[in-house]
Amino acid sequence: YKFEKTYYSFVPQKGYKAIVLDSIIRDHLSSNGRIGEEQLLWLDNELKKSTKDTVLLFTHVPIIEPYNSPNHRLLDADKVQEVLNKYKNPILVFQGHYHGAKITQMENILYVSCPSLVSYPNAFRMITVSNFRKKVVVNIENKETRLKNIQKLSKLLVFSHNLYTGEEKDQNATITIKK
Repeated sequence: YKFEKTYYSFVPQKGYKAIVLDSIIRDHLSSNGRIGEEQLLWLDNELKKSTKDTVLLFTHVPIIEPYNSPNHRLLDADKVQEVLNKYKNPILVFQGHYHGAKITQMENILYVSCPSLVSYPNAFRMITVSNFRKKVVVNIENKETRLKNIQKLSKLLVFSHNLYTGEEKDQNATITIKK
């Protein structure tokens, strides 16, 4: 694949549409993010063309925050949600930035916040998405590092380690979304 912009889409397999958003603010130094009007219009058009597909949406800065942090939020998250909420096909949103594990489902939209290997909980996700005729099944597994000494040190550096690990339901889950 060759992409002309920092946000793009492609079809990895029939029945799926992968959409990658650029949520990084580039005109000034900030830990917050923004999608912007041009990208929002593009996203709406991409979703309009994909109403029969399972959409896999990737963004660094989360649309739904795994926990509250005024200095790390997507400044136009409400506008992005407004666009996503117009569509009824399964939309799986994979997001990072907070380095925490959290799973939030809002009807046909599943928000999966992913942890980080470089900071506590020193973990990553293994995600399997299975497309069936009337449903999509998403299996999410949390995989911690085998370097337990690094994980122990990382845990000492965070304010509240429970924010990053989430609850068991945020770590490992199998979720079914009707089409």
